[in-house]
Amino acid sequence: MKLEPLSVRGRSATPIRCPQRHVDPGRRWRPGVFVAVAVGALAGCQEDPPPPPPPTSLATAQATATVGGKGDPAAAMRPRSTQVPRVDPDTMKRYRVESCFFGSQGLRLLAAGYLESTKAGPPTADRQPSFGTYPNGVKPAKPAEKEKQAPGDEAEERRPRPPSVTQTVPFVRYLRYCAIAKSLTEPADPTLDAAMKSFNEYAAPLTQFIIQASRYFGTRQWEKDDFERGKFLHEKLSEALPKAEAQLATLVAPVNGFAAKAPAESPEKLDDAGLAAREATAKARALAVTFLPDAEGADRAALLEAAVAAQKTFADAVAKDEKSPYGKAVTPKLNAFIDAAKAAVEAGEPTPADETYMVMFTMADLVEANHRALNQLLRMRGDLKPGGKPMQVLSPQFRQRIRADPGALRARPIPSAK
Repeated sequence: MKLEPLSVRGRSATPIRCPQRHVDPGRRWRPGVFVAVAVGALAGCQEDPPPPPPPTSLATAQATATVGGKGDPAAAMRPRSTQVPRVDPDTMKRYRVESCFFGSQGLRLLAAGYLESTKAGPPTADRQPSFGTYPNGVKPAKPAEKEKQAPGDEAEERRPRPPSVTQTVPFVRYLRYCAIAKSLTEPADPTLDAAMKSFNEYAAPLTQFIIQASRYFGTRQWEKDDFERGKFLHEKLSEALPKAEAQLATLVAPVNGFAAKAPAESPEKLDDAGLAAREATAKARALAVTFLPDAEGADRAALLEAAVAAQKTFADAVAKDEKSPYGKAVTPKLNAFIDAAKAAVEAGEPTPADETYMVMFTMADLVEANHRALNQLLRMRGDLKPGGKPMQVLSPQFRQRIRADPGALRARPIPSAK
């Protein structure tokens, strides 16, 4: 009901609800005043207008789109297009290839650690495998202290729960990039494409075995199946890891040859910070490849000096353009690479394996940071294009809600260890 205010000598009084007025039984009213107030209130009563419609969401608007004056529920079923930065195919391929190449060099540390820890035989409860020791990895959890005995509890002291000792393998994500690099055939490079395809056939299954084995032994799953799954994973790793050195060697010449064909200027229009970052990344790469096995002799001190000079130039460019995405994305990765390269050069020949690993891993990080900053720059400029297959988005009234069955998820068969 609508509330109509009463006016007394130009002043608004308390609104009165129509058509009935609540009267407090305990309050005494004067007949004359009550009649005057009631008549004035009823005179202003009228039917209330209908309430305004609720705000319509985008999904509902699409679902109720009109075609010929009638609702079109099929509008909610139409896929929506997505927009992605307009990155040149050459830039994308170089990013994936370089990330895969430098990131996968960590296989040397993993192979050395695992094969050494299992030299005496397959893993057992007292002889757990090692997946390598990485300077940038997360250290295993320290053993927990014994819990204090509860007051009034005459039983034995409670044993602490065994801590999780799952080892972190930081470079695994870059092994996954090799599958993407293999699928990028533009611009065509027959030598590189064949090498990436061959290496991915080796790296793709190995990556899954590494992830599964680190979780299996780290979370003590062998206590539940008496090492049945562990024997299978050990067999696969023992077969694949000795081949790591030879497989990595097949990438050196094709990847370096592809890098030598890189255009002098970026296909995308970069800002000053982006240009400086591109130059610094090129200087860093020239230094990083000198730490590869069987690399030709090079003046690492001179290459390090050139990389440090490029780092300073990049820092100056970022200081002049604080809005550039390259400052936040690339600066920490470039600094990490310079620090790792300085440590590796100071270590002398032969370079320790962990120092070499840090040079390779930070180089892969630097390549990835450059690409991430490029994507942010293109989005800021609105330089986008339709990307991939449009997403299928349904309005709420057309979505099926299916209750999950946890039992079905637990009942999924595990590949046989035989």
